Amino acid sequence: MKSKGMWIIVSVLVVLGLLIGSFGCAAPALAPTPAPTPTPAPKPIVLKAVSSIGQTYPVTIQLERAIDLIKERSGGRIDFEYHAYGSLYNLKEASDAIMDNLAQIGNFKGGYYPEKLGVASEIANLPYNYSFEGFSAHRRDPGGFFDWISPYYERNGAKLLSYDVIPPSIGIISKKPIRKLEDLKGVLMRCVAGAAARGFELLGTEPVFMPTGEIYEGLLRGTVDATNSSLSSSISAKYYEAAKYYIMCEYTTAGVELAMNLDTFNSLPSDLQKIIVDALVETEEMLFEETPLAVEQQIKDMEAEGVEFIYLDKSEIARWAAAIQPLYDEYAQKYGAEWEQFLKIREPMR
Repeated sequence: MKSKGMWIIVSVLVVLGLLIGSFGCAAPALAPTPAPTPTPAPKPIVLKAVSSIGQTYPVTIQLERAIDLIKERSGGRIDFEYHAYGSLYNLKEASDAIMDNLAQIGNFKGGYYPEKLGVASEIANLPYNYSFEGFSAHRRDPGGFFDWISPYYERNGAKLLSYDVIPPSIGIISKKPIRKLEDLKGVLMRCVAGAAARGFELLGTEPVFMPTGEIYEGLLRGTVDATNSSLSSSISAKYYEAAKYYIMCEYTTAGVELAMNLDTFNSLPSDLQKIIVDALVETEEMLFEETPLAVEQQIKDMEAEGVEFIYLDKSEIARWAAAIQPLYDEYAQKYGAEWEQFLKIREPMR
């Protein structure tokens, strides 16, 4: 009986001890919640961008402005590996690289590819084509020039982003004065192949083809008498040191385009596509606004180097334009309805 009582006492004490422990001791601390691991920012899409012409060229300035805008507006989602001023490709190589996706965005020259772009290539250096002012005002009219020409590029793997032209100041820098059509007879004229060369042939010159890098020496040595050149080219390459006459004959409004590899463009989300297109449209507009002022300064700079500017009047320019009419007839026969469509598109830009 006594041991039974002791057992009851011990049991009560154990229970009391457990109760006292549960109230007197703090509950075990919860383990701290680990901080969430930050999600790493997605890597930017890096586009290889190439400029293949000089630093001071308007289209180079436009490309660099567009790169800055795209990087800013994409919030770092797009970045660029930029190869400047022909450090990676010349203009022809850059155009090939964009179509082949070896570069994704940069300078492009459709005029090199009549076998691929057809009539869209032929018009790139067409003499007495649209005017700078007319092209500037109407180039992006709905259903107009830009809408007409873009599919030719897309069929060859390029997304046309901007089509820039040189103002009508593009003409001839020559070792001797040229004031009328007859003065062109027998002139050794460096020019690009295609429409520009055919036009000069019809004007009475002897077209000569040489790489751009050889023009300066060609003028110095008399390998050529003159070259079809823009003011910016004449200044940057210092042609004025060898040829002191610049003939403002409004021969062409040729230019250099900006394009992107089509597959790369199509692979981007729609918001990034819009950022790219908008940036190129905005910088193109800036370029067209600034170019006339740049031309005024370029004329002053060349006059300071001793260049004489010869301005052909409208009646003389009309004679030159009439002389190249057979070229237009040849294209009408070659391209038929496509050529007629282009002439219709071109009309408000003249």
